[in-house]
Amino acid sequence: MDEAKTIELTREETYALESVLKNDDTEEGVRVAKALILKIGSALMQQNQEGAESALVTIAMTEREAWLARDRIPITMQIGHQPVGLSIKKKIYRILLEFDTESKAGDMIRELDQSIGRDQHASKNKPRHYRKARHDAGAPKKAGS
Repeated sequence: MDEAKTIELTREETYALESVLKNDDTEEGVRVAKALILKIGSALMQQNQEGAESALVTIAMTEREAWLARDRIPITMQIGHQPVGLSIKKKIYRILLEFDTESKAGDMIRELDQSIGRDQHASKNKPRHYRKARHDAGAPKKAGS
């Protein structure tokens, strides 16, 4: 399963996402918006329940879903007289930057692991006299050497 990051949405932000996402977006024959639309639908229902305590709801977005939402929301979008485009974009960019940072950190760790592995492998392949000299360092010399 893809890793996900949480994003907290106001009621108006949920309305905005619900209004721009379509289930006809496909990538390699797979409908890419379906899971995100279901999450937004669940948030919409939660926010509009009788006696809902808070208008904020938290959903988890994968990197693919965050990119899709980012592409669909116009930065100038308004719901009623509430400007929501910029606030959603800022929240989405926060998680996209987290995904990017984690990806770069993972790449650096893999490179470091490979480098350490090469160094360990290289030390095992040194000629025998190098290894012996290291073990014999400081030992008294034999008579006649």
